[in-house]
Amino acid sequence: MNISINAIHFRASSSLIFFVENRINALKKFNSRIESASIHLRLENDCEKNNKVSEICVHLPGRDLVVKKRAKTFEKSLSLAQLTIGRLLSRSNRKAKTLKKH
Repeated sequence: MNISINAIHFRASSSLIFFVENRINALKKFNSRIESASIHLRLENDCEKNNKVSEICVHLPGRDLVVKKRAKTFEKSLSLAQLTIGRLLSRSNRKAKTLKKH
């Protein structure tokens, strides 16, 4: 699986990149047909403390899943996005299995 990480308005540390890669590689257990994933980490310029945004786009054959979450830290926003995309992947996997049965 190809993983591309884009940091917008800041420079990502190596520990953050390592954290992102581990979280995204964990998505393989939900659906093994993932072709690639692109992650956009964005630091928004506003006065709120919840200004760290993580966007995960997972490319499956025939469709793309996109989730965007915001939190105080990049780790938290990425964890929230990973949980949500994991639910979407398992749901699409169950749908594909039920369609094959019929």
